[in-house]
Amino acid sequence: MATTIPRREVLAGAGALLMGGLLGGCGADRLRPAGMSRPMLELPPLRARPDRITRITVCTRPFRADGPRIEAERIGDKTVVHNYGHGGSGWSLSWGSGALAVELAMATGERDIAVIGCGAIGLTTATLLQRAGARVTIYAKDLPPNVRSSLATGTWTPDSRVCLQDRLTPAFKARWQSMTRRSFEAYQTLLGLPGTPVEFFDFYFVSDEPAAERPPPAADGRPRFAVLQRELVPELLPRMEEFAPGEHNLGARRLRRTSSLLFNLAAYSHLLLSDFVANGGSTRRATSRGCVSGRSCTRPATARVRCSPISPSCRCAASWHERRPSPASTSAVSTATSRSCRDGTDSCSSRSARTSTTATGTTARHPTAPRRSAR
Repeated sequence: MATTIPRREVLAGAGALLMGGLLGGCGADRLRPAGMSRPMLELPPLRARPDRITRITVCTRPFRADGPRIEAERIGDKTVVHNYGHGGSGWSLSWGSGALAVELAMATGERDIAVIGCGAIGLTTATLLQRAGARVTIYAKDLPPNVRSSLATGTWTPDSRVCLQDRLTPAFKARWQSMTRRSFEAYQTLLGLPGTPVEFFDFYFVSDEPAAERPPPAADGRPRFAVLQRELVPELLPRMEEFAPGEHNLGARRLRRTSSLLFNLAAYSHLLLSDFVANGGSTRRATSRGCVSGRSCTRPATARVRCSPISPSCRCAASWHERRPSPASTSAVSTATSRSCRDGTDSCSSRSARTSTTATGTTARHPTAPRRSAR
């Protein structure tokens, strides 16, 4: 299995990895604890150089302070099911969130359903609607790989910027727990498929001091995001392994290793879209703002699932803490998205970026995100 250095700590750990690779096992025997029984951990060197960076991407996330919006709304003679606002958890929660949206859509009795948006949430919701017996058409401005979801990091992070800590409610906790477990179960069925759309990867955290001695991040006055995994789904968290100096080939550094799901977004998006079309689904390019917002579509569907948080003409590029107003163009479908971002309720977004380097046996990623702590 290839080893991966987590994106948030690649800059901090790159020097250690490079030196560890250059020196090989130099000094490791001297640091090796007496009587250590397990084999020495030998990590390949990370070939992190500016000339090996193949792409840098920055995108916005449709963050909502109260968490994702998953509810049905009657607009004229049509039912619109909202399913958006997942922050940094869209891919991770897509199956569980989509299942809730499908239940609302199928409860209308309609079987011709339009899905608005073809990203992580739209593709998954459309697939689940098909499995429930609906005839589905996806309306979207773009298709993968030219969607915002293709710019995501692609790791299992079900509570990443999903809501603010001070806006948590018992009802949201119960819903998040259900979505997380349903999604995790669904992803187990995608392991081992051709093209490896989903797999488990080893992640390493490198530091100079033990985790228990590391000081907490300094307070910066910004609202805290909720941290839910350890409290609500501890059984899904793999055990963290500790490696002291001498137990690995990176000198006097301390290492922690854990395993997590990794989504190979190109292969995974291709799989979802191909299966959707093979099962009778169709896609249509959205040609008007009204179609994307749920007001009008060329197909006579009386039920729609809205998985796109903003219209194509919307340029909501502010990071979540800048509190910029949401564009009025989204008011056609949802009064929530026409309010100002000042209350943090809707359309504020957290900023992310991904840097990929071509390295032998190693993938390095890191985001320019508001927080420095690892997800």
